Amino acid sequence: MAKEYTDIYGQKWAVDCLGCLPKDDPKLRALQPIWSDEHFVLHPDITAPIPGLVILETRRHVRTVLDFNEAEEAAYNGLEKKIRKALKDALGLDSFVTYQHDSSSHFHRCFLPYYPWMNQFDDAGEHLADVLDYSRQRMKNEEVFRQLEEANQKLKEVLK
Repeated sequence: MAKEYTDIYGQKWAVDCLGCLPKDDPKLRALQPIWSDEHFVLHPDITAPIPGLVILETRRHVRTVLDFNEAEEAAYNGLEKKIRKALKDALGLDSFVTYQHDSSSHFHRCFLPYYPWMNQFDDAGEHLADVLDYSRQRMKNEEVFRQLEEANQKLKEVLK
């Protein structure tokens, strides 16, 4: 059954599996890949406009690392460190909340950078939904969109 999504730019789509959307489709501006290989894709979050918030996702349907085949497991080893290093080198970010959902049809690991504006939530990890909702309600503007696109471009350069 299709689920409806609205991305940060206001584009709406209904899809059965968000993870299966073609990440290189230019019409899907919010999903443009930052890095990919044959097993994984790193892309920005489509609904929360926070520069540096990226998601590492499997290409095939697997819910957890326990479902990885040998090739995916080998490819995954070291990826989190590579991504964290790129976020630090490209954007100067070094404090994160990382999380993953096992309820999706695609394994995905999220990297949420910690910004000073998040102090209002005491602990961004405990108030993750509040942080994401705040960004969705108050950060959808051209300045943030510019920052997102600059951050994604810098990450692409570092991860080449």
